[in-house]
Amino acid sequence: MGISNHETLLALDRLGNTLGFAPPHFNGASTGDVFPISSECDDTLPQHAWQRNDAVSLDEIGEKVMGAERDIARAIGYWPGPVWTEAESHLYPKHYRADVDSGIAGITVCLDDSMSVSGLGSNNLFKGVQSKWKRIIAAGQRSSTLLGTPAVVGGGIAFSDADADGYSETVTVTLAVATEPDDETVHLYYAGKGGDPEFEIRPLRSVAWLAGTLTLTLWTWQVIALAKLDAFPTADGFRAIDTTDTDNLVATLEIYTVVNDQALTSAQFSWEGTVTTQNGVFVPTGDGYGKIVPATYSAANGYWTSSNWSVGREPDRVKIWYYSGVLDKRYTDFSLDPLSDYWAETITWLAIARLTRHLCACDKLRSFADELQVDTSVRTPDARRHNIPFSYYGNPFGTRMGEIMAWRRVEQHIKVVGKVALI
Repeated sequence: MGISNHETLLALDRLGNTLGFAPPHFNGASTGDVFPISSECDDTLPQHAWQRNDAVSLDEIGEKVMGAERDIARAIGYWPGPVWTEAESHLYPKHYRADVDSGIAGITVCLDDSMSVSGLGSNNLFKGVQSKWKRIIAAGQRSSTLLGTPAVVGGGIAFSDADADGYSETVTVTLAVATEPDDETVHLYYAGKGGDPEFEIRPLRSVAWLAGTLTLTLWTWQVIALAKLDAFPTADGFRAIDTTDTDNLVATLEIYTVVNDQALTSAQFSWEGTVTTQNGVFVPTGDGYGKIVPATYSAANGYWTSSNWSVGREPDRVKIWYYSGVLDKRYTDFSLDPLSDYWAETITWLAIARLTRHLCACDKLRSFADELQVDTSVRTPDARRHNIPFSYYGNPFGTRMGEIMAWRRVEQHIKVVGKVALI
């Protein structure tokens, strides 16, 4: 599968599909007579840059995707897909007069059926902070639980030829699970990596639970063994990994559920000059804004209850944890991927525009990638003329065609704040 040493919202396999890259070749794989590697185009992508000098690697693509996602998030103020933000640090909001201490607690306010908090300021309102990222989905932390480790031995991982074309392209992963999980919480990883997002196998083709058995399906070229992806090149140069040979594929995998856990600390207060910290809850109340309350969680009751400060004064800093970003409208009901096609395409344009090596020798793919990488600010006698409004040359992404195309979309999501001039 398309993994890299960079955690990204956009699955690399999806980027390859957007470009029209043959999925096995994008993953550095050969598949026999299906998706044949021809003399006209024999490009298959290596995992690492040092494996092949004349082609871009998946690690390099992952790096550009990660950078594109961050640039887009900085421009619009929120992530194009869901992201967990951990321990974001803020100064605790205080009265402008140092002699006023508003650390009053003890009044319980029920915000909804599942959460109760207390701890009011001198104005009888909860104190709050502005989060770095907007579009907050919920407060909480990422929590993953290992469901099991299916293996080829025992039938937990099986390969089959669903379309009878002579190549076993379908991987079926099964695991006994007593309680049905939500499909979107089920994630598949390489074994032995502790559920590290960098080693997640995605996107999955399907997730289903029936009568105590959880079943996942995916493509064979997504489960190439890590040892094969990391193999050193030989005197013969880089060669595609033969996925018709099951010795080149994984023997075990790990299935996790990954959720946003609101029972975990979402606010932590600290005092300068002490080692004391106190847990609490971050309660989102608006777009990028939330209340911060010292509180304890009751597992028996399933909600947070406010508490007094553990130090006899207001804290100096607070850290917050939250889950934020845009969720595709098709997510959960029709898709297992929370990233929309709109943002996936935008990220692809921006990432490919910034590659420093050619993506592929195929005329169709190369012409599209080359077009995205054209620097429209450079004027040469043989250069293609692009009808680009002058105002776009000052955009923060850059002047390559893919950067301008991405900016044209991104600028539509930037809120313009009016300014008033005093004369």
